[in-house]
Amino acid sequence: MPLRRSTPTSAKGPGPGPSRRYVVFGLDGCEYGIDARQVRHSLLAREVPGAHVSFLARAYPLVDLRRLLGLPSSTEAGGLVVVVEGAAAGAGLVVDGPVGLLLVDPEAIFPLPPLFRGVERQWLEGVARLDRRLVVLIRVEGILSARYPSGHSSSPMAAPAAS
Repeated sequence: MPLRRSTPTSAKGPGPGPSRRYVVFGLDGCEYGIDARQVRHSLLAREVPGAHVSFLARAYPLVDLRRLLGLPSSTEAGGLVVVVEGAAAGAGLVVDGPVGLLLVDPEAIFPLPPLFRGVERQWLEGVARLDRRLVVLIRVEGILSARYPSGHSSSPMAAPAAS
């Protein structure tokens, strides 16, 4: 699925270093980004039958990011599966849809605000501020090792809703 390329934008912030590319997608009306070096493939969710996706002869379990992040289920048909690879594991992340490819300067990345004080801190890297735009950056390793705190009965591993 083609992604729109965004114009590189930067803002002042805490870190020096080279810019990084992020694959940006929508989820419940917000924008989220994953380091593009960890994204292997993307495909329409309706093309994924069952609880895993196969890519290059490897099966990846599906992770419903809405469920993991405690967001309401989507009422819209469709969606996107973003296949990601971490150091020791991989998964197909079920999201609402693609936004684009974004080049982010380290100076534009800020730590998570105090609002995020629970288990989600292991899943999220920070927030990129780009002009009037905010992109929540996902820590792939944290998502891949996601465990719900005690008291949660549902699992983030789930197939997308049938369309």
